Amino acid sequence: MAKEGISIIKACKHTGIPRRSYYYKPTIRSVRKADPGLEVAIKETCNARPLYGYRRVAAMVKRKGYQANRKRVRRIMKENGLLHDSPPKRPHWQVHKGSQIAEMPNVYWQTDMTKIWCGDDGWGYLFNVVDTCDRAWAGYCFSVFCSTNESLQSLEVAFANRAPQTMRIQGLTIGTDGGSQYTSRRFEVALAKGGMAHKVSRKNTPEDNAVVEAFHKTVKTEYIWPYEFESFRQASEVIARAYRDYNEERIHSGLGYRTPKEFFAEVMGKGLSILTMKSVQV
Repeated sequence: MAKEGISIIKACKHTGIPRRSYYYKPTIRSVRKADPGLEVAIKETCNARPLYGYRRVAAMVKRKGYQANRKRVRRIMKENGLLHDSPPKRPHWQVHKGSQIAEMPNVYWQTDMTKIWCGDDGWGYLFNVVDTCDRAWAGYCFSVFCSTNESLQSLEVAFANRAPQTMRIQGLTIGTDGGSQYTSRRFEVALAKGGMAHKVSRKNTPEDNAVVEAFHKTVKTEYIWPYEFESFRQASEVIARAYRDYNEERIHSGLGYRTPKEFFAEVMGKGLSILTMKSVQV
């Protein structure tokens, strides 16, 4: 074209070839080398945390020092049959307006009770206290009894962990459901003496205590249901291990894939943990 004196614009126009196709120069993409260590780390994480999805697995392998994005982790998990099916969507009949997540720790706690079958010893009752800011499992009481005593003991443990010097936190609100353990006169008097506000959820509306309800699902799915307990003692030992793992090892997507211990230290600007891992078993 240069010898004939024809410009590139005219040549492309007469031949019907777009100029961008004429100027385009294909580039050779670099092929990323397979990292066998990454695949091993992914398999180890999935074996240790079988219910984790690819996002959480990717965050865990990054904490181990591997550089891999979520797409790569997902591809490796798919090739090894480690991906989970997406859970079916369920309709929500009632919607809670506003956020239940506190901006700072020790501002809004939610507490509730759930049952655990303990084989020959029957039902065990697990009373839990969760901080809605850092999602910390602040305290619990596991007992064969289910009364106001156990609900108050779980709060005492939470205070011993979160405020070991004063056993009192100014401006703290406790969120509960309408169970008799939490609406009894003794429970109300104890909160009033401690300077705490009490927020009771609406009837038939677990969404009002969504943080602790979601917490119970996580604890049962990841720590309780994999076992068939034969006794109360066996269940107590598993719950004690779960308590430490949840606060110190388990990462939360809502915390930027950090543990409650790490998130609290970052928010409060301290390097020490507030969790002394205390519990009460009756």
